Amino acid sequence: MKDNDMSADWHKHKQDRANKRHQNLVISTKILANAGVKFDSRDYGQHIIIRMPFRIDFWPSTGLWKTAQSNGRGVRELIQFINTHKGTQTTNEQPQ
Repeated sequence: MKDNDMSADWHKHKQDRANKRHQNLVISTKILANAGVKFDSRDYGQHIIIRMPFRIDFWPSTGLWKTAQSNGRGVRELIQFINTHKGTQTTNEQPQ
């Protein structure tokens, strides 16, 4: 395999990963909103903050979510975590 072929393959791989992260962002945000979770969206939807009696940070493009005491991956796991730790939430600013 020539260097040009490897370079083109790497470029395609990077673009495919970026497209997948964007697709994850859109789908995960929709799932979260459809589940009735109220959240603030930051950095053009890249970072979502859910306010309960504690704060949850969620990055929908990768599925990573964190609290001060816990962390996990996946929007469905996050929704399950929220449902078991129900509390008061605040605003619901949707990404555009």
